Amino acid sequence: MAEVSYRKTQRGAELVTVAKTEDLRFGESLYLRVSPGGAKNWTLRYSHGGKRKKMRLGSMPGVTLAAARAAALVAKAMLAEDVDPAAQRREDKAEEAHEATTFGQVARMSFGKIRRFGNPTSTGTGGGGISKWIARRSLTSL
Repeated sequence: MAEVSYRKTQRGAELVTVAKTEDLRFGESLYLRVSPGGAKNWTLRYSHGGKRKKMRLGSMPGVTLAAARAAALVAKAMLAEDVDPAAQRREDKAEEAHEATTFGQVARMSFGKIRRFGNPTSTGTGGGGISKWIARRSLTSL
């Protein structure tokens, strides 16, 4: 297996290419998984409760090296308090989903706007029919 040469900087992470999927170390327990197709994902490796685990931190270019390092520090702080960061993330997402606006609430808001603003298929709404109009309007009101 050939050794991949790269710099442990943001620019190095952007420029690195591989022939097969590789996990490149960017610090203590922080890795960049690079695939031959160009996909790059930040991963944190850790152990909790005697088990080795991985937690995905995000993909490039959306998550920079600095952001991945910051997320890794937060996760390590959680581990120091004996909290599994991946399990905590799952719980947080489930709670957010529970508190999120339901489809029925979005539909009621959207139909209320239709009554106030008129026919969504008329000129000035961008066309595309009712479903696109509802989607555009409800997402901007959230």
